Amino acid sequence: MVVAGGATVPGSRGYLVVGQRHLSIQLYAPGAEPELANITAAFRSFEVVGETLEMTSLLGHRNKDNGDIGFEQLGASTQLEFLLAGAILRLHLAQDEYLEFERIE
Repeated sequence: MVVAGGATVPGSRGYLVVGQRHLSIQLYAPGAEPELANITAAFRSFEVVGETLEMTSLLGHRNKDNGDIGFEQLGASTQLEFLLAGAILRLHLAQDEYLEFERIE
């Protein structure tokens, strides 16, 4: 994960697996306390509309600030602007915040 000013969040990592109509994403980043890491795992259907990735939640969960698990609402919609440059996919989360994935096989 990259935040404002181009700083990478130390220790963060993740995987994105993309198929024809579905994607799976797993993310990890250290939390404010070592035992409370930030974890996200989701399976979504998607459609590319121009430069926007429109996703619908099929199954997803992430931990809350207190460490409890929160579930994504089934059918919740998310739209993210993206940039595809060669083997790099950048998903924009906010103005100066994005996730970047490199194609591997």
